[in-house]
Amino acid sequence: MTDTPAPAPPRSIGKLEKLVLAYANREGVAVGRVRHWISFMLLSGALDRAAGRLGGPRFVVKGGVALELRVPGRARATDDLDVVAICEEDDMVAALDEALREPYHDCSFSRRADTLPLGPNAVRVYVRLAYRSSRWGTIQVDLARPDGHLTETERLPSISLKPFGLSGPADVACLSLRYQIAQKLHGMTKVPYDGSENDRFRDDVDILLMRDLVGHEQLQDVRIACEETFASRGLHEWPPGIALPEAWAAPYTALARSVGLGIESLDDAEQELRRFVRDLVATTAELTSTVPDPDA
Repeated sequence: MTDTPAPAPPRSIGKLEKLVLAYANREGVAVGRVRHWISFMLLSGALDRAAGRLGGPRFVVKGGVALELRVPGRARATDDLDVVAICEEDDMVAALDEALREPYHDCSFSRRADTLPLGPNAVRVYVRLAYRSSRWGTIQVDLARPDGHLTETERLPSISLKPFGLSGPADVACLSLRYQIAQKLHGMTKVPYDGSENDRFRDDVDILLMRDLVGHEQLQDVRIACEETFASRGLHEWPPGIALPEAWAAPYTALARSVGLGIESLDDAEQELRRFVRDLVATTAELTSTVPDPDA
């Protein structure tokens, strides 16, 4: 972001819209993407606030928003917020409603009545945001229960809202890198629960972007996260076979080019992903080879 003086808090939704347009033109970013950044950060700040209450739920961001925070300027645009909901209540939606009951700075929230189950452990809802009582937008929020008993988190620097005169969180609680990779590998290689074709070609790009953040010394930790995630979900075994559908070729190439990945063909992506999985599996052999033989 360009280093410019922060404006005063906008007094109206119209003034906020002008600040967004000016920023988008100055930075060469689509207006819609900037609007989503603002919505994601305001929602994330409000959800994180709930964790500070005694017995309050925790919400951990994952998916495309977490990826944008990990690799700013390179990740694909996303228009939804994926969240792990860690709460005592059986009803994740009720926990979300409680977390968003109070305004966050000058932003308030309400939820549309319609919900969409996404399998046994997830649900999709839509949250409306208003700035100073004027409608700002609606964000799709996918809530999921945690895999297993523990959700490992990292706090990543947020997208600053200062260019818009808004107050937002300094950082965001996100699913850790190794578990985000694990979940992406699982999602990319599974057969959807409803029997439809797997269309998660975006996961290819996401995994390859995150792979570049993993040092050799971290491969074992990533493998452990993969083993735990695949075992917890129980849909298919680790390590998965990597066979990317030919139908993914065109959309994969377009997305890879848009983020400057440097791996533009689906065949090359498949080979890189297979190599990455082999590298992860190999850490098991490396670990075994370093353990002394008790009978020696």
